[in-house]
Amino acid sequence: MRQHLSSQQILDWMNGECSLEASRHLHECEKCSAEVEKLTSALGMFRGAVRDTAEQLGERQRVFEMPRRSFSLRWVAAAAALLLLAGLPIYRVKVEQERQLAAQIAREDAELMSQVEAELSAGVAGPMKPLQKMVSWTGESKSGSETRQF
Repeated sequence: MRQHLSSQQILDWMNGECSLEASRHLHECEKCSAEVEKLTSALGMFRGAVRDTAEQLGERQRVFEMPRRSFSLRWVAAAAALLLLAGLPIYRVKVEQERQLAAQIAREDAELMSQVEAELSAGVAGPMKPLQKMVSWTGESKSGSETRQF
């Protein structure tokens, strides 16, 4: 191989996905070997820094773990109480609205029943009143000799 390895070829080699020709070039070319060594060293330092940070955060988390849990539980309880207190007036208003609606429906039903009863108890409808004089609803005819039951 006459050219140096590209960045992609170096990354492929580090991932274990390189050709035999690229591996040979790395063993023979000092410049490409130095580039791989520099990249490997930088990644190693980064890995170490990440592990150190994770360990430090893990220790801090263990120190603050117990108070944070109880603190979180207190906040959850406070939020639940707040929601309950905020929802109670809304629930009361809704119940009152439903009660008023039921009362209004009951009044309208009672009024309708009154109208129906008035119509039924009136006996004969207005346009039929002249006919009422001609027919006796008690079953007696005008002559008084014949009784009809309707």
